[in-house]
Amino acid sequence: METAGEVGSSVECADEKQANEALKEAMDLLKLHHSNICAYKELFVAWDDEAEEITLLLQDIRRDNSHLEGVLPLLQNGDHSSLPLFPILFTMLQIQPSMRPTAKDLIDVPFIGECLIAAGSSLIKQKNTLSSCIIDVFLKGGFGSILGLMQAFWDVEEVQARAMQHLASFVGDKSALPYLLAFSELIVFAMKSHMDSPKLQVDGCSLLLEILSREVAAENLRKAGLISDLLSILQNFIHNEQICHSSCAALWSLAVSGFLDENDYEPTTALLMDALRMNMEGPMLVNNTCLALASLLRLSEISAFRFITDSKGSGINLIKDAYHFYCDDPQVVESICMLINEMAQYGDNDPCGHSTVETAEVEAFCTRTRPVDF
Repeated sequence: METAGEVGSSVECADEKQANEALKEAMDLLKLHHSNICAYKELFVAWDDEAEEITLLLQDIRRDNSHLEGVLPLLQNGDHSSLPLFPILFTMLQIQPSMRPTAKDLIDVPFIGECLIAAGSSLIKQKNTLSSCIIDVFLKGGFGSILGLMQAFWDVEEVQARAMQHLASFVGDKSALPYLLAFSELIVFAMKSHMDSPKLQVDGCSLLLEILSREVAAENLRKAGLISDLLSILQNFIHNEQICHSSCAALWSLAVSGFLDENDYEPTTALLMDALRMNMEGPMLVNNTCLALASLLRLSEISAFRFITDSKGSGINLIKDAYHFYCDDPQVVESICMLINEMAQYGDNDPCGHSTVETAEVEAFCTRTRPVDF
C-alpha cells in the first residue's frame, strides 16, 4: 500500500494462500476510505513454483529494456502506426476504481470491438453481411426479386437499407402499386428489426410517407394494422428530429386522408404532442406536427380532450411556446393558427367543459395571431 507520505510496503507471496491473505489485508485497509490511502497495486499474480524465473525476467528487463522491442510490432498497424491501445490502457489503470471503464464501456470502444470480433467473442453483436454483388443481382431483378431479398435477408441491415433506397425511386410507378402493401409490411418489419440504426429508421419513414401518398396504399396500410407500428417507431425515436419529422408527416397524411381509426386518435395526439415538446427547434417538424394535430382535432373530440388535458401539460401552452419560437416564420405560424382555429371551433361545446377559461384563451390567441400576413 502507499500513503501520502510516499511510504510504501512490498509483500512477496510464495503461494496462492499467502496472496489471498495479503489481498484480504489490502481490502480491509481500503474499507477505511482514508484520503491518504490508495490502491497501489490491485493485481495479484499467482504462478506455480516459477517465482524465481519471473523475478529474474523482471530484473533483466530493468537492466536492459531493449527486450521490450519485440512487443512493439504487436502494438502497431501494418504502416507502423501505433494501435489505439495505450490510451485505453491508461484509462483502465486509473488508481481510483470508479474512474476505470466498465467491461460494457470497453465493448463500445471501436478498437476493443474489432478485437472481440476477430476473436469470435460472444460479448459483441456481429452484424450479418451479404456480398454487395449478390445484393446488386437481386435489386436488378424486379419487384418480386427485391421482395424475396428483403424476406430472405431480413437480419442484414445493408440489404434492407439498399432495398429501401432502390425502392424510393420506383414507388411512384404504376407497376409498383400491387407490391406496395407487401413492401410496406417489410419496411416496417425491417425498421423494428434494426432499431439501432437511426439512418434506416429515417429512410423507412420517408419511404412509408411516399407510399402513403397513394390513396389505395394508405387504405391497405390501415387494414394491415401498420398504423400502430408507425406510432411505436415514433415513440421509440421521439428525440430524433429526422425520424419524428418523417413520422409526423406520415401521420398527418393518414389523418387528412381519414385513414386513422377512432382507437388511434388519442395515442396519436399524445405522441404528436410529445414530438413537439422534444423537438421544438425543428421548424418543419413543428409545422407538420401542428397540421397533423389540426386534422385530428377536426376529426374527433377525443383528440381535443387529450390536447387540453394531457398529463404532461396543456396543448394550448405548448402551441403558445411554438408560436413565440416561430413568430417570424409565416409557414409555421399559419399551421399553428390552423390548429388553434380547430380548437376554437368547439366554443362553448368544448369537450372538456373548460369554456370559461381555455376556450376564451384560445379565441384571444387566435385574435392575436390572425393579422399575420401569409
